[in-house]
Amino acid sequence: MNVKLKSGLVADLRTLYQTDDVARRLLDNLANRQKDRRVTPASRAAVLADASHGEIVALLRKLDEIGAGEFKVGRRGSKTRIEWLYSQRGLGQAARGDTAQPEKIDEVDPAELEDNEADLDTAGETSDDEGEDDGLIAHSFQLRPDLRLSIRLPADLTSKEAERLAGFIRQVPFGD
Repeated sequence: MNVKLKSGLVADLRTLYQTDDVARRLLDNLANRQKDRRVTPASRAAVLADASHGEIVALLRKLDEIGAGEFKVGRRGSKTRIEWLYSQRGLGQAARGDTAQPEKIDEVDPAELEDNEADLDTAGETSDDEGEDDGLIAHSFQLRPDLRLSIRLPADLTSKEAERLAGFIRQVPFGD
């Protein structure tokens, strides 16, 4: 993969970082990673950014538009994902202003890349990845201005199950 540095990538990343809370959470997380990855599934990005599936897909599309990676819609058993053109850590650090330019992913030292079978297998990932591909989708809800809640629900959640869950929440005592 011979990737040419896209003109304006860093400026676009910094603008996205400053104007989009989901982008800021994801890019901060990527900047602080120990190792890079070539591919990040949308389900994993949603967990990292504490965002809903819809929010993360919109963000991954923006990252594709600015040239940070290639957004791929999951089809025929493949996951919806972003295939990075640049180091994840470098993108996050550039967005924060910690570094001038992200390194091209094909120039990253192989020792700095996590081994993730076929770039999408969950084998060998750290414990905070457990359960990411178990048919659950992360959803977030801003309950209060200073309190955002996250819950992972089945991708095939039925209306009846949603009603049962809502009934459970109504029964939780809050001291009102």
